[in-house]
Amino acid sequence: MSTWLALASVVDENELIVAGDHLLLDPYVLDPYDIRPYATLAQVTKAVEDFHGRGARAAASALPLLSRRAESRTETLLRLLLLRSGLPMPDVNREVFDGAGRFIARVDLLFRQWRVIVEYDGEQHRVDDQQYEIDLHRLDRLRSAGWTVVQVRKRGLFVTQADTIARVARALRAHGWPG
Repeated sequence: MSTWLALASVVDENELIVAGDHLLLDPYVLDPYDIRPYATLAQVTKAVEDFHGRGARAAASALPLLSRRAESRTETLLRLLLLRSGLPMPDVNREVFDGAGRFIARVDLLFRQWRVIVEYDGEQHRVDDQQYEIDLHRLDRLRSAGWTVVQVRKRGLFVTQADTIARVARALRAHGWPG
């Protein structure tokens, strides 16, 4: 926890939130060698409240944006990009079920109310044939169940951010989001 608080004075807010998400992650798939979460949100909140050193304001500002469900730096950065553009807060790494209650998929960012999913596709989704096939079938099942899926890759997160924001906003508006 002290390392995270120390980071608050030397890294930008995005990277502070990425590190905080890593600290709080409660892994979906348990690994006996992974002892996370390293801290609870209550512990981090108390530490931020008690901290008065350099970076205290940055830590307090980052605190409400932390997630215990974010599993990667890029997921966190994408979530922050969308939030800061005025889009609603998505659920992070949530399960989606069909009308009969059968599991379809676990998705990166979920706007359940508007039936919109945003998926960050890293390199493994493109270069691994087996992963690519799994992804194709998974996305087909989601779309067949009436979900709109917006896929984002590295360029959309780091280079063409305005286009990514517009694509997600368009999908949300098509499903009734008033923004």
